[in-house]
Amino acid sequence: MRAQSLYSLGELRDATSAPTVLAGTADPSGLVRHAAVCAACRLGAPSAVPYVTRALQRDDNERVRAAAAGALYLLQTADSLRALLDALLASADSEIVTRGAVAQHVERRLDGVTARWPTGAHSPSSVQAT
Repeated sequence: MRAQSLYSLGELRDATSAPTVLAGTADPSGLVRHAAVCAACRLGAPSAVPYVTRALQRDDNERVRAAAAGALYLLQTADSLRALLDALLASADSEIVTRGAVAQHVERRLDGVTARWPTGAHSPSSVQAT
């Protein structure tokens, strides 16, 4: 019931529901957290980025993490794309070639949002296949 309510709030795309949706990202149920991440993406609220980023970095549910990665990409803000890129580069995943390719794609999208990388930021072009 809670998950369906969150999905519905996302479908309405009413920014005033953001606090309720974002609170769902801390729910004990993985299904509810997944619904909250999806709804936050649909709302398109920049305030969702820290919540969705936290879900990507810390949630123990793979489905929630996957939804969070997709949501960060779909939000298409400089902050959401940077958070996604940082998560990809920090991942313990052994598929460095795949990570590098995805990171470069995100970097190209980010270039359309911001002119340049801030000093000291990870550069996807520094990721090399081994």
